[in-house]
Amino acid sequence: GVCAAGLALGALTGCGPSGDPPAPSARPPATAAPPTEGDLPPGWDEAPDSPVVPDHELSQADVDALLRVTATGPQDATTCDGNAVTYELTGFDAALGHRYATLVVTNTGEGACTVSGYVGLGARGTWGHRLELLAEQRAADGGAATPRPVELPPGGSARAALEWTGELAGAESEPVSSLAVQLAHGQPARLVTAVGLDIGMLTTVRIGPLTPAP
Repeated sequence: GVCAAGLALGALTGCGPSGDPPAPSARPPATAAPPTEGDLPPGWDEAPDSPVVPDHELSQADVDALLRVTATGPQDATTCDGNAVTYELTGFDAALGHRYATLVVTNTGEGACTVSGYVGLGARGTWGHRLELLAEQRAADGGAATPRPVELPPGGSARAALEWTGELAGAESEPVSSLAVQLAHGQPARLVTAVGLDIGMLTTVRIGPLTPAP
């Protein structure tokens, strides 16, 4: 048939039952490349003299530019809209130089939708700098690289484990003000308030896959 001929010729078009292109596939989890000294903004280790633009006044382009790793989950007809969910950081804990929290994603839309894979992640500091996080998308238990999609009914939630360690923000350095979170690849990122966490410049931050919330 036509599909067989197309395959023989190395055609890249989809050959499903209806001839539609294949559904978008998940991207592999990523680790941000360590920043070089030139990647750090001028004056990154000093509080600015001038007023800082508040997080809520940033443009969408500014928020997207904060991401250190992008979301792995694809967008399709069932994917949750990043503007139809809420984000919450809960369950803070600490042990031996490591900090832990949980990112909870709740569907606020009127219909069911799905989330999958790893969210994209970045951060902005209280001095207005993009934090050059050593960001990693990694399952804490070494689980599947492509976790199963999670269906969220209206009001349903998924969660992702968050861990940070290494260069923690101290009293003389710039701590995080907001995390930038991207729910699916290609979606706009959203800001999630993170004031009070000791995430700072060059902190190692690991985000786990989205899983059903209990």
